Amino acid sequence: MSCKRLDIQGLTLDLHSPRPRHLVDGLSLSLEAGKALALVGESGAGKSMTALAVMGLLPPSIHQTGGEIFVNETGLSSLTDEGRRRLRNRTVAMILQNPMSAFDPIVTVLGHFKETLCSHIPGMDRAAVRQRAAAALVEVGFSDPEALLGVYPFQMSGGMLQRVMIGLALCTDPTFIIADEATTDLDVVLQKNILHLLRDRCRERHLGLLVITHDLGIAAWLADDIAVMRHGRVVESGSTASVFSGPREDYTRELLEAHRDLHGNRFGCLMAAIGTEATA
Repeated sequence: MSCKRLDIQGLTLDLHSPRPRHLVDGLSLSLEAGKALALVGESGAGKSMTALAVMGLLPPSIHQTGGEIFVNETGLSSLTDEGRRRLRNRTVAMILQNPMSAFDPIVTVLGHFKETLCSHIPGMDRAAVRQRAAAALVEVGFSDPEALLGVYPFQMSGGMLQRVMIGLALCTDPTFIIADEATTDLDVVLQKNILHLLRDRCRERHLGLLVITHDLGIAAWLADDIAVMRHGRVVESGSTASVFSGPREDYTRELLEAHRDLHGNRFGCLMAAIGTEATA
């Protein structure tokens, strides 16, 4: 593993309850910096739990009972809580699925940026934090960032909070970002702009991007590779072009057929666009 990579090897997550069960069962994935990998599949397949395991944010009732996660050759199980905290946001950042529950309601937008930046970039003064926060907010589509810095999360819409969360994830220039349904609360124009921003960061700053999504259109447009997940396991994986143009598994074909039924002629355009984007 000479290059910067995120490797998940044989990950198993169990729900501890009167009826224990595997939520993730022997999952293996690999993501190189500068590449985008889409994790797709039905709700409850274990996609978000996999992401939370990488971040060390699993709920108390869910335990990692097998496998290992490596970030740049470092096994996360060997790290202390402080080591995981330093890794979080600085090396691996995550855009959470539910922005309404991800913020402290009595801390301003600037306060959230200050906590994130000062925890991971020593020596930043107040002026530098404010400048970096404002730049991040502009990047995610806010035209007047200064007016937003003093606002509290409860004063903002879900879509606004989603963009602030994306700005927080990007502001420390991490090596990897996990984007869990990162654009679902945004209108189509903002969604397009954010997806372009993530793709540009991936290409220009050698960012590794793990995209968790139900939208096969986003997966096809944004990702170099696809992993299809069902019942806690990856049932098919490969390059975007190969998986979408010639799926081997029945479940993958079912997903593609459902997308075709919903979007009609747009599906053919999507398939044609994959080859164009892959060579761009």
